[in-house]
Amino acid sequence: MSEQYRKRRCIVPVDGFFEWRRSRGDHYLFSGDHYFIASTL
Repeated sequence: MSEQYRKRRCIVPVDGFFEWRRSRGDHYLFSGDHYFIASTL
């Protein structure tokens, strides 16, 4: 459950980050960075 909860928490900030990166033409985001990004927002 903890793992699933963490993934759900990441969905919104990560999606927003993907949109921002995509608009800059940068696609070098790895799945391991999701938790790092979510924890820094």
